[in-house]
Amino acid sequence: MLYPTMLRPWTYVGFTGHRTLERPWLIVSKIDESLHRVASYSGAPLAAISSAAKGADTLFVEAVSKEGLPWTLLLPFPSERFFNAEDFAEEDLRRIEPLVKTAVAVQVEDQMGVCQPGVMPESGEAFKACSLRMVDECDYLIAVWNGAPGLAGGTADTLAYARALSRPLILIHAVTGEISEENIPEGAKRPHTRMSSARLEAVDRGLEEMQQTLAHYDSLALKHAPEARDLISRVILLHLLATAVGLFAPVFGILTWLALLPALFKIVVLSYAGRLGHRQQQAKTEWLRHRLIAELCRSALGTWSLPCSERIMTPLRIPGLRDWQRSLLLWRRMWPPAPSSFEAQRDAYLHARFDSPESGQIPYFEKHYKRAKHRHHRWHRLAEWSTGIAIFCGSAVLLKSVVFLFIAEPGAAPHYWWVDLLKYLSLVLPLASAAIFSWLASSDCRRRVERNAEILSQLQALRMRIQSCTTWSALERHASETEALLLLEILEWHSLSNYTANAH
Repeated sequence: MLYPTMLRPWTYVGFTGHRTLERPWLIVSKIDESLHRVASYSGAPLAAISSAAKGADTLFVEAVSKEGLPWTLLLPFPSERFFNAEDFAEEDLRRIEPLVKTAVAVQVEDQMGVCQPGVMPESGEAFKACSLRMVDECDYLIAVWNGAPGLAGGTADTLAYARALSRPLILIHAVTGEISEENIPEGAKRPHTRMSSARLEAVDRGLEEMQQTLAHYDSLALKHAPEARDLISRVILLHLLATAVGLFAPVFGILTWLALLPALFKIVVLSYAGRLGHRQQQAKTEWLRHRLIAELCRSALGTWSLPCSERIMTPLRIPGLRDWQRSLLLWRRMWPPAPSSFEAQRDAYLHARFDSPESGQIPYFEKHYKRAKHRHHRWHRLAEWSTGIAIFCGSAVLLKSVVFLFIAEPGAAPHYWWVDLLKYLSLVLPLASAAIFSWLASSDCRRRVERNAEILSQLQALRMRIQSCTTWSALERHASETEALLLLEILEWHSLSNYTANAH
């Protein structure tokens, strides 16, 4: 199914530059060109993160606002201290204050011992912390720099840190306006001759599009999940079949040219199983990634109505999905829900995350617990039966050999076809048991039974606590515990699956 209004992660553009510029009108056009280069390279919607000092920062924020891009204001101090008469002339304040109001979020870098009374902003520590945070959060960095070292936390320090992280850079010389680039991925470089007049892609979407994004990744996860499980089952079955056919000729004493057919069949089957194993790893990787993205979207939607949503979503970072987590927070900031009562928001969260037949986690884990328990019980019994029959067949063959050893004349022991069959089963059935146990281990079946039961119990307890909540602090605490439980379960499963795949 195609979802034309599906949301995509943003590419974050950071900025650093001097407060005093000799030719600001030139820098304006170069900042525009640099933004369009980043848009061309990333192929994704742009979001910006920047401070709002006078000079180059103001020019960047004006360019971002003109293009309609969402941007986050990052400050070293609270705004009432940052925008003061010592650093901003009245004209500068009139210019920047309307732009500050357009920021979707304001983040203040909290540094212990820096923002204490009596410590001047020019100490540099808070500015340096702010600059480093900005580099950490951005995907591309645009810098207006004259090439000279500066104050602590200034443009030169910011660039040194960005280079140490190999962050993609677009450098604008503060005097000549010449543009140079560093660390731009080769695969990202495209001609940008037609981008100079193109408006950058901004996103004007909300909750409905988020729901469609969840539906899209849910459908992809549902598509790849059975494919991955089916492929691993086929790989194990083909290895078992190849071994069983390979044993047929020597056990039944086929010594003619017909004995070559089982050997040829074994080679063909094992070659095909190797190809299926490669496809299975690809399907499993896609399945797990889509599942993770879907769960992040489900968590964002479940907490959408809560005013504490950002505090709940921020602490837990999942490796490899930083772009999605940042974008989910930004979407929430751009489209905050309409105010409602505590009871309404609590009940909305309970329905979305616990009770809903479509997205509720209690019905989900109940269903998967029963399914995993039934599957594990059925296949475990089959493996035990297979081992037991193999023991019986081996014992029967051994007993027959012992009996004929004592009662038959040497060289006169008769040959029975059922003895060969018992020998064959005593060799093949243990392999079948091993194959079943391998499949149960590869599908993490036993752990899923126990883990699903544990999570289900914890969710039921959390639901009771949230249902009894009467304060915002209690609701935030229990909702945070719920989201951490669910996301950590997905992350743990993802890590275990990758470890198992790499071990094989």
